[in-house]
Amino acid sequence: MGAHDQRAFFNADNRMHEELYRIAGRQRAWAWLEETNLDLERYRWLHVQARGMGWGSILDEHRELVEAVANHDPEEASYVTVHHLHVMLDERDEVISAFPGYFVQGPC
Repeated sequence: MGAHDQRAFFNADNRMHEELYRIAGRQRAWAWLEETNLDLERYRWLHVQARGMGWGSILDEHRELVEAVANHDPEEASYVTVHHLHVMLDERDEVISAFPGYFVQGPC
């Protein structure tokens, strides 16, 4: 994070998510995601390119999630996770505007 290396941070973020799946005993779900989430990974990277990394807010959300897991607080962990995912999806119009050739508009 100190080097502002977006790719390294993105990769570390994925490793953290994988570890949370492992802690939850959901390694099979993570393995399935790894095999099928190419579009989500592409979108996440385009989101970073369009919006910037948002280093502070991402780190704060991760700290909140780790704290909820450490405190065995599934409701808080769920809340933080849903918020974390929705922030990225709520900004989709900005991502699509920045990279219109990467997305199909209208019904598929």
